[in-house]
Amino acid sequence: MGFQGGVWQVRSGDQRVGEILVDEADFPWLSGSFTPGPAFDTVRDLFARELEQESGG
Repeated sequence: MGFQGGVWQVRSGDQRVGEILVDEADFPWLSGSFTPGPAFDTVRDLFARELEQESGG
């Protein structure tokens, strides 16, 4: 499956929260770099909370 190099949009309704450029694919696991979009500020706290949980906070 050709996921690497693909761009996935993260959306909240019709608003674009950001995009993920897939740079590693071991299906079903994908990873990549995230670029915030116009609606990112509406979910910024959710991202911060997730990062805090990952770091053991």
